[in-house]
Amino acid sequence: MKSLKCGFTIAALFFTVAAEAQELVQKVSFSVPSSRPLIEVLEEFAGKTGMRLAYSKVDIKELKVKGVKCENSTINSCLKDITNGLPVVFRLHGDLISIKYESSAASVPGNGRISGKIVDEVGNPVAGAEVNIAGRTTATDNNGDFSIDLPSGMYNLTIKASKYNTLRVEKLIVTNKETNTVSFALNRASDKITDIKEVVVTATRKADTQAGLLTQQKKAAQMSDGISAEQIAKTPDNDVGGTLKRVTGITTIDNKYVVVRSMGERWNTAAMDGINLPSTETYNQNFSFDIIPTAMVESVVVSKSATPDMNANFAGGFVEVRTKDIPNENFTTVSMGTSYNDQAAFKEFLTRQRGKYDYFGYDDGTRDFPKGLEAVVQTDPRFFEQSRQFTNDNFTTYKTRGDMGSNLQLALGRTYALQNNNKWGFAGAFIIRNEQNKLDIDHTGRGNWLDTTGVPDANGKIPFIILKTKGHPTIIILQLQECLTSVCS
Repeated sequence: MKSLKCGFTIAALFFTVAAEAQELVQKVSFSVPSSRPLIEVLEEFAGKTGMRLAYSKVDIKELKVKGVKCENSTINSCLKDITNGLPVVFRLHGDLISIKYESSAASVPGNGRISGKIVDEVGNPVAGAEVNIAGRTTATDNNGDFSIDLPSGMYNLTIKASKYNTLRVEKLIVTNKETNTVSFALNRASDKITDIKEVVVTATRKADTQAGLLTQQKKAAQMSDGISAEQIAKTPDNDVGGTLKRVTGITTIDNKYVVVRSMGERWNTAAMDGINLPSTETYNQNFSFDIIPTAMVESVVVSKSATPDMNANFAGGFVEVRTKDIPNENFTTVSMGTSYNDQAAFKEFLTRQRGKYDYFGYDDGTRDFPKGLEAVVQTDPRFFEQSRQFTNDNFTTYKTRGDMGSNLQLALGRTYALQNNNKWGFAGAFIIRNEQNKLDIDHTGRGNWLDTTGVPDANGKIPFIILKTKGHPTIIILQLQECLTSVCS
């Protein structure tokens, strides 16, 4: 039985070699005048020789031959004369002639291109497969490659090949002046099934959607909750601090700090793209999430149990912010918002003299200390000299009105095409926010501060100084400084 099988294999191999050798030595006489379209010449040549053709009509429809005259020449030699001086290459495989356009530029200015490779289930190229998209049809060459130019948009693609199941792919995107490279594997049709005429495979690409995030949570080894960019886009939040309060099991403090399952800020860890973020507070383990714009976020995932790939210094939650990748297309977005606080907006405020950059959170030098100050005791004569250097009016209390809150966010993304279908890009965002709140203090008590000569009470102790005031807490300190300065001067 083994010897019989080997005999069939050798016979098949011999038949293939003999067929190809016959094609190479076949003689043909063929002549055409110059300036005739290449497609017409190829079709006429194929009809005369009994060969089959595979080419992209869109690529070579504008090409014209320079004149051909073959006298008793081989097919290979005659094809060289036909394609001489044209940006195409040809390959012979059995009775199939495949023509491939060699230019690197798109044949239709301003259009995009879909190119790819068709193989079988073991990776061998499928030659002569028919690729149909948007009413245009092309065929793969000997290497299974194909290319077709299309206007920018979204298309459905159908691939048909003899002895293979038909493949249909939906939602292929063609971008202006870019090449979308794809590859597909065809399954060989079963000889036992004859009633199946077409197999449709439908797939969509998962981006930063809520469905994709839920699928990730189902497959995750840890307990987690999160929010995706799709959901964030439906909210008025412009920073992650405001977004986190919408995640199940998360509580925010001042729209900045997070509390996970009633565990305070110090028990949680913040990370961005897998890298732990340092604390934004000097003396506490805490991170202020309001400094991250939502325009840069793809998703926020809060893990409530640990896995080996995480840092183990959290007991409440591991908050990971995942940023967006290089954008597929350029974008520029500007968002503006305002807020009204009935406890502060348009209400009376007590404040000091304001600088021209106070609205943006920066001092213009109004509150700067004089240069050259030295630490001295009150009995030192230099104490009074230094106090006179405070020439700016930083001690008078003024009345003003609180403004409504406002925020502005600018997001920018750019992508640039490089050689070999590579690309370089970036995405960034700028956010500025102004909030004005009012804090009422019922009273502030200090010990015998600056009152060592007070009259003792019945128990022989000097009583506290009680300051009753309303307004911003810094007013108390500034009023005491004002009193001290007026006494000194």
